[in-house]
Amino acid sequence: MKKLIHIMIALIVVFLLDGCLLPTKEIARMTNSTRTDVFVEDPAGGKAQVGFVDLVIKASIKNPVKGYYLLEAKTPSREKPSCPFLLNIDGQAVLWTGDGQEETVPLYDEHGKTNRDPDAGVGIKYRLEKKIRLAAGLHKFVFALPNKDYLSEFKIFLNEGEAQMLEFMPRYRYKTYPFRIPTFLKGIERYDVVLNGQVVPAVVTDLGSYGFTVLLPDF
Repeated sequence: MKKLIHIMIALIVVFLLDGCLLPTKEIARMTNSTRTDVFVEDPAGGKAQVGFVDLVIKASIKNPVKGYYLLEAKTPSREKPSCPFLLNIDGQAVLWTGDGQEETVPLYDEHGKTNRDPDAGVGIKYRLEKKIRLAAGLHKFVFALPNKDYLSEFKIFLNEGEAQMLEFMPRYRYKTYPFRIPTFLKGIERYDVVLNGQVVPAVVTDLGSYGFTVLLPDF
């Protein structure tokens, strides 16, 4: 009986680890371009020509300061903090780097009540803003955070003409005490993708090994 239990536990561990590696492999695959003619970064000139569209892309994420997690080394780094953002459109991939800056948002408001802002607390905020030019029409977008094993896939239709805005907006997990309030300290849950103010539903979302982040201090 004990042997059977051990076998079952081993199978569960293998299953979980295999599922954990899937997004890592997919992100690695999506990092390699199979095409180079889909979009142009930082397009020169004025308005996009007929049949094309200029797209401004924004993304952000806030992470705890180094040493926040119990098993994480607290040795300070002298390097400028940065976070990679991966975007793959129809097979053309680009890995952008968002620079980080320490940001402090009060945990309590002026009345002493818990601040419900997901960014409340001390952390490093990474911001990204880029502009690309591509053909109008339907495209497959893959957005990923390589160092978080997070990947999501979207199908987006772009109309030609005026520049458009595509925002990847982070949604964090919530703390269980004292309220179910989302906080960056608990890690990313998903990204909402907003095109010109309208939410675009994800086709695929995978959090991967980042879902195994444990031993987080609850406050």
